[in-house]
Amino acid sequence: MGTGVLRINRALKEAGLPEAEFSFDAFSFSITLHATEHTTQQVSPDGALNGALNGALNKSILRLITLQPGIQRHILEKTLDVPSRTVDRYIKELVTAGIIERLGSKKTGGYYVANNSDLEIEPNTKN
Repeated sequence: MGTGVLRINRALKEAGLPEAEFSFDAFSFSITLHATEHTTQQVSPDGALNGALNGALNKSILRLITLQPGIQRHILEKTLDVPSRTVDRYIKELVTAGIIERLGSKKTGGYYVANNSDLEIEPNTKN
């Protein structure tokens, strides 16, 4: 089993959703995501995961930036155990939305919650 399976279930758990079921055979695998009354669309027509997983990752990034103002991208990658392109994509969305901002030099700067953001982050009480 690869790390993707573990990361998917971790993200679902952080979002308060039921774990996915994985089936494997010699030639393929399948994933079953269980809908809840609060679940938006979980699988897009092209099969890409979205909805709860994306929300959980955004929430995790925001929590880390709130708890560690000035955090750098490479620290987010290591802490969240996601590829750099994924972190870059979410950071770009959050900056464009005016929720976070990057301050400082290219080498030593980091990310902060924007002053004009009315962001309230729930503490992470799940382990």
